[in-house]
Amino acid sequence: MIVHTEAVVLKRFSFGDTSIIARCLTREEGKVSIMVRGAKRKKPHYISFFQPINYLNLIYHFKPKRDIQMAAKISYQRIWSKYQNNLKHMSYGLALIEITDKAMINNDPHPELFDELVSVLHKMDSREDRLNILFWYYEMKLLTLLGFKPDLTIEGETEVKSMDPGGSPNSRNILETLQTHSLESIPDLSITAADRKTVGAFLTGYMRYYFDYSGPLHSFEFMKKLNS
Repeated sequence: MIVHTEAVVLKRFSFGDTSIIARCLTREEGKVSIMVRGAKRKKPHYISFFQPINYLNLIYHFKPKRDIQMAAKISYQRIWSKYQNNLKHMSYGLALIEITDKAMINNDPHPELFDELVSVLHKMDSREDRLNILFWYYEMKLLTLLGFKPDLTIEGETEVKSMDPGGSPNSRNILETLQTHSLESIPDLSITAADRKTVGAFLTGYMRYYFDYSGPLHSFEFMKKLNS
């Protein structure tokens, strides 16, 4: 069967001396792995298509019993410039990709979540500020759409110490705004340093609790090293 779908690249690997495998989030089929045979030798331009964050128009041969599908035709759906030229944007974009890869399982499509990811990546590419708010918004949507909507009525500590939505002056209001507004309708928010720490810890706590991963996001660690 031939599948024609939009896709966002999550990760890329070398396979042998000449081929590559890319893990992609597709709108129609969820997370899939795609092989491009001979990409390094016969089709070197294909390698650039499969950089993480890239938004593609992808055609591939699908076989249900195969874990890795074979690419047929690839083109860009849209090109975002800031992720290639701005290290801060690159770090936030890769963080979106990293949490998506950790949260999603193979062949489990969520078209609405795919659309949210693309919309947030596009919005980040067009802005110089509020990148942290856009990242929090996507974390909230990812949790909600995958069935783990955060409970903002929690008071104080829970089984996960960091999951306290009211730990700073504006944190509960910020979280409620992210939970109830669309991407285009998020208002200007008053955010203190304490709010930033509380909101980030709350959403990260939820992500780690439900998606069973530990340790820092590699993309954010990279950004911290750049700023140190």
